[in-house]
Amino acid sequence: DSDAVRSLAICNCEGDGSSLWYLVSGGNDGTVRFWRINEKHQTMVHSMKEHRGAVNSIVCNADGSQAASASADGSCIIWDLHKGVRIHALYEP
Repeated sequence: DSDAVRSLAICNCEGDGSSLWYLVSGGNDGTVRFWRINEKHQTMVHSMKEHRGAVNSIVCNADGSQAASASADGSCIIWDLHKGVRIHALYEP
């Protein structure tokens, strides 16, 4: 399934244990999606398709401000979770 989820990470938006979290998902189609979640609501806030292969791995930093995604295409992308933009991209030559 081309839009199936392959990887997930969850991180605290404020890094302080509050009840507001991001769920970051990576799909077979190379799309990375950011969801803002709490006890009552789940809202997709950003959807970016910058990988050319399936997203195999996602990890968030300790304060919940950034995430890194790695893809089968050899690329790694660092994301700003608050703005939903790419900060850095590393590509396999």
